[in-house]
Amino acid sequence: MASLQKRIVKGREYWSIVESKRINGKPSPVIVEYIGNTKKLFERIQDNSIKDSSLKSYSHGDTYALMAIAKKLEIYNGWR
Repeated sequence: MASLQKRIVKGREYWSIVESKRINGKPSPVIVEYIGNTKKLFERIQDNSIKDSSLKSYSHGDTYALMAIAKKLEIYNGWR
């Protein structure tokens, strides 16, 4: 999963989209896309193409999918 990461270079903020990948067995940040300074980030957020698309969080999607499959197979009846 990608995240937005801020870096400070010579006192200025720069933003990039970063994913964590394992390199030689260690997790390392890998830049997926360089965005630029805060002004460019703000312009990109305000851009119509981004505004029209919806952002969703799927942090619990795997659990929901497994519960949906269990309900279809009739092995889940709402136990708690």
